[in-house]
Amino acid sequence: MTFGEIWWQILLLAAASYLFGNINWALFISKLKKSDVRKMGSGNPGTLNMSRNFGLKIGVLTLLLDVFKGVLPTLAGMLIFRGKYLAGTDFALSDMVKYICGVCVILGHIYPVFMKFKGGKGIASTIGVFAASRPLLALALVVVAIAYIYFTEYGSMGSLIVVTPLAIAELISLHLKY
Repeated sequence: MTFGEIWWQILLLAAASYLFGNINWALFISKLKKSDVRKMGSGNPGTLNMSRNFGLKIGVLTLLLDVFKGVLPTLAGMLIFRGKYLAGTDFALSDMVKYICGVCVILGHIYPVFMKFKGGKGIASTIGVFAASRPLLALALVVVAIAYIYFTEYGSMGSLIVVTPLAIAELISLHLKY
């Protein structure tokens, strides 16, 4: 396939991924609880603030929904372009499109048009993007990070514990593949 034949499909998937990223589960859940998480604790509409203000179960629910938000568009890009290659090369289009969709869903989470471009930090959605490619590694790192955050209460370091090794694993995998 040539890029000229598929650019509109990629653009459509990117736009849909961005709009899907605009769904803020923390805000939705806190509204169900007759509150606004943005006016509580750190003000961040994310997992850690939800856990601190509504309890661990609600925090885990928020985490899972935001991870799923990253997984779904990434998997869609992978599956739609599975087995398709850029004309004259051995470059799998699914490798490119999954990350275009992933970046767009993360941007939608961080800069949602429906919330005046003020969203969350995008960590859980980023984990979801990488989990689409490396589910077992992502799960193991999430467990380690949750334990770390539980014992130290350093959420930012817990985020790095998950995202950094996943990004490195994907980079190495793509490097070895091409």
